Amino acid sequence: MTAFLTLLRADDAAASRSRVVWAIAGLGAAWAVLIAVLARGSDAATRQHALQADGASLMLLGGLVAALTLGASAFPGDAHSGYLGMLVSAGADRRAVAAARVLARMGTLAGIMALWWGILQLGSWSLGLGFDEALTTHTLAMLVNNGVALAAAALMSSLIGAGAAAAFGLMVFVTAQGLANLKAALDQHVVENDPTGIITPLYVVLPRGIVSPMLEAHQREGIRSLAAPEVKINGLDVIVPASQWPTVVWTLAWIAALVFLTTVGLRRRQL
Repeated sequence: MTAFLTLLRADDAAASRSRVVWAIAGLGAAWAVLIAVLARGSDAATRQHALQADGASLMLLGGLVAALTLGASAFPGDAHSGYLGMLVSAGADRRAVAAARVLARMGTLAGIMALWWGILQLGSWSLGLGFDEALTTHTLAMLVNNGVALAAAALMSSLIGAGAAAAFGLMVFVTAQGLANLKAALDQHVVENDPTGIITPLYVVLPRGIVSPMLEAHQREGIRSLAAPEVKINGLDVIVPASQWPTVVWTLAWIAALVFLTTVGLRRRQL
């Protein structure tokens, strides 16, 4: 356990020193400040909706970029340079090396999103809105969604190059969100039945996109953003409901499974 914690601290420090990571965090922070500055309106509800909608877009786009960057770069560079091989030669367990690296990058992602969340909360206070609980819940939901993308990209980065790993992480993210939309369409009878017969089985088995109560409310109130676009299937509106706890737990279990598979992948990789 002591060796694992040492690896975890070292990997966390390394990820935190990355110029690319600092650039992503800084650009996101600047975006969050801009969101707070531009969230103006004649009444509190208008200001709050503007802050929440644009903040949700930041957590989606900025968080996804951070997740894919952290995940896809987890192993290729150090594997090619021989650093990972040196750790293993020094007695470090490959599984511990893999798990520590992914978990450290999860922590870095959480730190980046927490920074943006903090700036948005300060903006909420400056607008006279107080603490925004709905935005807090949404940030946690997006941390899980982006965590899936990071874990998927890290898994592939233990086997292939960074570019392909990032593409795989993005594919997993989009698939999870798409399945949530299609399942909502089935439940609301916008689609009378599953034409392919695979939507429900895939929804049951694969990771699912987490939808916060805030996004559901925005859909119902017609507050559009990158995070809450208009969803139409067969010309009919679809409201994607907020995720329940079983969905959250299932997706967290998928993150754990992806981390485990990453440890298997690194065991098979030549260092």
